[in-house]
Amino acid sequence: MNTLTADKAALYFGAKVLLPDGNIAEVDRLIMFVLFDGRPSKLKLLLRTVEQLTDEELVKICEFSEVSQNYLKEEYGYQYNSLTHVDIGRRISGDFINDYGDPIRISPENAKKAADYLRSIGIDIDNAILEGWAVEAKEVAS
Repeated sequence: MNTLTADKAALYFGAKVLLPDGNIAEVDRLIMFVLFDGRPSKLKLLLRTVEQLTDEELVKICEFSEVSQNYLKEEYGYQYNSLTHVDIGRRISGDFINDYGDPIRISPENAKKAADYLRSIGIDIDNAILEGWAVEAKEVAS
């Protein structure tokens, strides 16, 4: 089972972390200091899955794409307004998790910004829950 390291926690700086005593803290400089000692950590990130993104978060993710409704209609035959900003955000988020191609254009720079944004709001895009260095936030009562 993988443990939370300083490198992994740094990706999610500001996210919630479950302490060994059951309390919840935020990944900050103190948590990073604790993780830098190199010993196996009992800390776990508290993350949400991509399916738990809110519509508002998906709209924000859509802002990282370079697509327009007209482009989607012309290139892929989508009817105008058949894909909403929420739909585009969902597809961009899904690309980070599922690693499949979609007709959503996003530059490498904006892909990095989108990934950073997803991590900053506590979305697991690194298989942390599956690998065991995070737990799903809904499983932990706050």
